[in-house]
Amino acid sequence: MSETNDPTLVKKIQDYFDNPPDSEFHLMAFLQRTKVLYASGKKCVFELVVKKEECNRMNSLFGGSVATIIDILSTATLISSQDTRYRDGGVSTDLAISYVSTVGIGDTIVIECVNYRIGKSLANTYTLIKEKTTGRVVATAQHTKYCSKH
Repeated sequence: MSETNDPTLVKKIQDYFDNPPDSEFHLMAFLQRTKVLYASGKKCVFELVVKKEECNRMNSLFGGSVATIIDILSTATLISSQDTRYRDGGVSTDLAISYVSTVGIGDTIVIECVNYRIGKSLANTYTLIKEKTTGRVVATAQHTKYCSKH
């Protein structure tokens, strides 16, 4: 797996986000507003402006939204590895999130996802979400995915 930015891979992921096949599924709505900044097959970096629909009644990013963002974007990073066993994304077996600070409506977050281990049937990813302007950590996560053999 290369660690250099691959513009072709960035475009492929961005095209998928811009036209997701299941765009009617409300949990995927944020994808069309997600910008792919970097993709290497080992690491992807995304940017997203927080909207009201991702926030709680206090107008801060809802924990469930954070979990959804991490689940979907770390899975996209795993798929970008081009390991054929994970071409469909696999199934989550564990998602551990530490909520460190909050962001609100209109704030921009940067989401860095890294594939740190891809095994025969399990893959592990690490995600770091930061507020763009200050670099303040919003959340960190470890995500384990299972794939059946193809």
